[in-house]
Amino acid sequence: MADAPILLDGVTTLYALFRERVRRTPGATAYLHARDGGWKALTWGEMGQRVVQLRERLAPFAGERMAIWMRNGPEWIACDQAALSLGMAVVPLYNEDRPENIAYILKDAGVRLLVVQDQKRLKRLEPFIEGLSLTCLAAHDLPPWGGSASRLPEGEEGELATLIYTSGTTGNPKGVMLTHRNILWVCSRALQVLQVFPQDRFLSILPFSHALERAGSYIIPMMAGAQVAFNRSIPLLREDLQAVRPTVMIAVPRLFERLYMRVEKGLSSHPLKKRVFQAAASVGWRRFLLQQGRGQWHPGLLLHSLLDRLAGRPFRAQMGGRLRVVVSGGAPLPLPVARLFIGLGLPILQGYGLTEASPVISVNTLEDNDPESVGRPLPGWEVRIGEGGELCVRGGG
Repeated sequence: MADAPILLDGVTTLYALFRERVRRTPGATAYLHARDGGWKALTWGEMGQRVVQLRERLAPFAGERMAIWMRNGPEWIACDQAALSLGMAVVPLYNEDRPENIAYILKDAGVRLLVVQDQKRLKRLEPFIEGLSLTCLAAHDLPPWGGSASRLPEGEEGELATLIYTSGTTGNPKGVMLTHRNILWVCSRALQVLQVFPQDRFLSILPFSHALERAGSYIIPMMAGAQVAFNRSIPLLREDLQAVRPTVMIAVPRLFERLYMRVEKGLSSHPLKKRVFQAAASVGWRRFLLQQGRGQWHPGLLLHSLLDRLAGRPFRAQMGGRLRVVVSGGAPLPLPVARLFIGLGLPILQGYGLTEASPVISVNTLEDNDPESVGRPLPGWEVRIGEGGELCVRGGG
């Protein structure tokens, strides 16, 4: 069925996943990105056509390692898929990273091809990459979008999919090697637990150099056939939320803390409004605990409908009005933040993982959500507590 999720049957690489998605739903919208003052939609068929174009440009580097230093967007994904189709391993780079850090990663990873956002960024990098055997392509060096439609070819079967560099606790960044199987194994299980559907629309906020974003706002939507819209910037997040009205959002606690502080600041000079918001969040939290089977009925719950109309609905409208799943990962989520979001009707789910685990180990679900925990392990992970309280995990990721 075209609308059924693509799991692991016959799909052994990330490019094979992309190719199957294009084959199944070529006319469906894949991505939305800001352009010319509006939001432009791209179908899976158009994305497949773009990958064919880029594949020809990247073909001389087949089997090598390629780095991408660009903002999130359809072109990032097209470059990634074109490289993966040629058996290349992709090294994602943080968009705002310093040139000297970029140079270190390029050298350490043995990168032979760098695709960069623009010439200005490349000029900043040039003094740091002298002597490296490296070809650099700015976005304007790539072929323009368009051209005749071509069928996506079979891809090369490279084992290594990506090298993701993390800051580590000491010294220089450390590269984490993830295979196609690692990523597909984790994402297929996370998809089933989170229940993502073709009707969903994600808002991509974190950079694709973050393992959580790569899995959560790139691979999982592709498996489900869901849409992804790309946030222009954090300062424009509120505007983008209202414009694209996503149903799923994945971010780190710091972002939710910023939203929490913005709400607190906005209410500080309006005592009555603040009391209504606090009452709505409190009653909403009681209602949530009752629904989760961890609370008891309270007379204050009779006020939920009224308080939700006064505070909950306006708050959710500021977030686009359609969010049904909000995932937080990468660090602990402060309980007051979780209580506010959940109390006002936004179901925020906390999870746990690490880059080496591709990257999700556990996550709460809508049916079993405890904001003071990181949820149950995904199916297939073996988890135990080792010596000294060390968490040990084993599985396909």
